[in-house]
Amino acid sequence: MTTGSDKNDRVAMQWYAARDEQGHATKAPAIIVVHESGSGMTVGQLMAKGLRNQGFHTFMIQLPGYGLRKEGSRKTDGDLFLLRIKQSIADVRRARDAVAALPLVDADHIAVQGTSSSAHFRVPLRDRGVLFSTRRRRGCRSA
Repeated sequence: MTTGSDKNDRVAMQWYAARDEQGHATKAPAIIVVHESGSGMTVGQLMAKGLRNQGFHTFMIQLPGYGLRKEGSRKTDGDLFLLRIKQSIADVRRARDAVAALPLVDADHIAVQGTSSSAHFRVPLRDRGVLFSTRRRRGCRSA
């Protein structure tokens, strides 16, 4: 799916690699982090770093119009907004496939995490078997 903008139609992700005690990148499950709607993507970066510190490879995808995909101060009209929503869903699906191809990623264990407005991108991914629940279950403790 494209918007007609070379800059915006390229998907960018930041990789926060899981590391062993010696600081070397290691094979681990992965989580694709879909950032919030804040222009600095601060919460997404904090989430990605925190999950990386828990032993996951994390990949924060930059949605259309954010980060490396931002095009100046161009405002988004209604039609472009809907196109970007569709593009975002397709991008997260493609991101899952790209992450699964990396040799250090446990391709059988890839999840998607979304915070605030980005959580709605998770729903269309259920048919791909991408998700697992990260909700705490009764009786479970966090480490």
